[in-house]
Amino acid sequence: MVEKIVLKESMQNLPDWFIKNANKDVLNSINRKGIDLHNCKFTVMSKMTNRAPEWNNGDVIIFYFEYDDSWSNGKHHEDVVAYSSSFSDNKGPRKYQDWSRKQLLDNADKIAVISVDESNLKPDKDSYEDPRDLYSGEYGGQKKDTDYWGDDAEWETPNGRDKSGYEIPTPEYWQIRLFNYNFKDTYNKYKVSLDDLYNRIESAKDRLFDSIQNKYDISNYNDVNSSAISNAFSCLGSACRYYTYVLEKLDKLKEYRDKSMDSNNESDIERFNSYYKWAVDYLESLEKEIDKI
Repeated sequence: MVEKIVLKESMQNLPDWFIKNANKDVLNSINRKGIDLHNCKFTVMSKMTNRAPEWNNGDVIIFYFEYDDSWSNGKHHEDVVAYSSSFSDNKGPRKYQDWSRKQLLDNADKIAVISVDESNLKPDKDSYEDPRDLYSGEYGGQKKDTDYWGDDAEWETPNGRDKSGYEIPTPEYWQIRLFNYNFKDTYNKYKVSLDDLYNRIESAKDRLFDSIQNKYDISNYNDVNSSAISNAFSCLGSACRYYTYVLEKLDKLKEYRDKSMDSNNESDIERFNSYYKWAVDYLESLEKEIDKI
């Protein structure tokens, strides 16, 4: 025979006589009223009258009965009964279901009250929303679509969802997740990359000035060199311009050091990456043009 185990610590505010003897009918009825049995206030009453307000305000009144039954060779019994004005009958062993208030009061060995107020109620649960829900209960999974004549059936999914109906995260979503995971490491990575980019642009600028010093001779004009020099200066200007854009966006990203980014901030990361890429592209074009001079 399996021994019945009661986890008393899960109902820490309730007395042993209630925990051991309250049957499922009692517990389920209390639970349906929204009362949190794990944390509720359980008040044992020294006395109670038939006109107490608890009888009519929806509170749960608990009665404990302890007796020896002469019809079963003196077997000891312990019963718990729950009453509430919202119950259709008394909850507990069947023999008590039709007992009057007076019978309950006159025969109970212990009486307690669980008041139905906010402090004893379970917190409201958020309603579950299926992530596959497209609209009005329709799921965004793969569906067979046919033309007007019912021919040429093809399996299709709504844009941005996989065939099971779940949304496919955008690259920006993962960028934000990565950014929020550890801002310090992410920022330091960007900063190191920017320091390296700055040094490369400075180095290319010095190379350009050194290259044109002797090769841009107005008495020996060379169309090839002139075109390369013009393109090089244009690339240098663009590389510097987008480098400053990157710095501006980096300052913007630093504002999120103490708060998480959300979908409204996607453009800050997206533009930071785009400006950085363009700065590198113009730098690489600059280096190629210098080689032509």
